[in-house]
Amino acid sequence: MGGPPHSLLQNGTPQQVEEYCRDLIETVGKGGGFILTSSTGLTHEARPENVRAMVESARKYGRY
Repeated sequence: MGGPPHSLLQNGTPQQVEEYCRDLIETVGKGGGFILTSSTGLTHEARPENVRAMVESARKYGRY
């Protein structure tokens, strides 16, 4: 279980979040069983478009 750091969800761009999540899923998710989630929980400081990018990345790259 893991995911992008809070600082990325707060200050990054949706493209950066997607790249981070894709790399994480491709590296850690080999063989299945990986759960993508925010690393510290979501707070009001996380940008909605970045949370959306994380969810969409899971849908796009998390099929195995």
